[in-house]
Amino acid sequence: MREDILTQPVDFLKARLTTLPNEGVLREYQMWWEERGRAISEAVDRQVTPPLHMFDRFGERVDEILIPPEYREMLHRGYRTGVGGGAAAE
Repeated sequence: MREDILTQPVDFLKARLTTLPNEGVLREYQMWWEERGRAISEAVDRQVTPPLHMFDRFGERVDEILIPPEYREMLHRGYRTGVGGGAAAE
């Protein structure tokens, strides 16, 4: 297998599967990932564990996980494209 295929996920899938029914959508997502998504992912990873906001200013319990708004963009973009799936319910 050519090494350059391993650096481009869509090319890798196409080489393995021959045809991709949603190739255009996947290529668009791959471009978005390279331009914006990777930086978002790396910024979130640098934070390691997101902070937990346990109480509001009045002392009431709120238990909010504080994630950057860009993370939501990345997550929803992946779901819309179909590259991210929800957790399986058992």
